[in-house]
Amino acid sequence: MSLPEKTVQCQCGAEVVLTRGSKWCTACGKQVFYSAKDKRNALINRIYILVALASVFTILTYLFIEMIATPLL
Repeated sequence: MSLPEKTVQCQCGAEVVLTRGSKWCTACGKQVFYSAKDKRNALINRIYILVALASVFTILTYLFIEMIATPLL
């Protein structure tokens, strides 16, 4: 999906030409977004993945304690 060209200024001061939702700045390496909606969606996606990873880690820790650590005591 190609959007109309838009020049966006990164936080470092470099200008980036975007034709899609986001692109990485070549000067500093940060992600630059076409619109505020794209930035919000990226943040929600990042939070969702972190919560999913924390949940998996918690479940695996619980199973380890219940099935392996407790019988050894």
